[in-house]
Amino acid sequence: MALLDKKNFNIKSERILINELVAKAVEQIRLQVENKEGKIEFAPADTVGEITGDYALLLNAVLNLLDNANKYTPEKPEIIVTTQLLLNAVHISVKDNGIGMSKDAKKYFEKFYRATSGNVHDVKGFGLGLSFVKAIALAHKGDVRVTESTPGKGTTIQLIIPVSSSNSQS
Repeated sequence: MALLDKKNFNIKSERILINELVAKAVEQIRLQVENKEGKIEFAPADTVGEITGDYALLLNAVLNLLDNANKYTPEKPEIIVTTQLLLNAVHISVKDNGIGMSKDAKKYFEKFYRATSGNVHDVKGFGLGLSFVKAIALAHKGDVRVTESTPGKGTTIQLIIPVSSSNSQS
């Protein structure tokens, strides 16, 4: 995290088939979701092809989003993951039926931020997950945003990575 903060790191530039990366992340988290009697679905768009970026970092960013969707859904998670190509960027959406976020959702992307209401602190963590995802997105000249969230009903978060082959910094 310190290296990401300083922007003093090199990200590998490699071709990534984004649907394969997301499918791998979904499979890695599937057992945890099913252990809570939940289900996870992946609906990839056929139009999503390759991007250039750091495979390991992007995989970890997607895994983090999926892990949060699972952790912050107290019972029987229902997680839907989609990919789509919009305006020359890949959009990876993770939708859950969890506890949702308050209106000041931007704070969730700040390092060490943990919500103080409800049962959020029953979930173990350091408040670094979404700030890590944000740093990875920015390093790829992309973004991450909460597109929809209702407390008690769930959240949809989108990771957006440009398709351009010059999207990564070195």
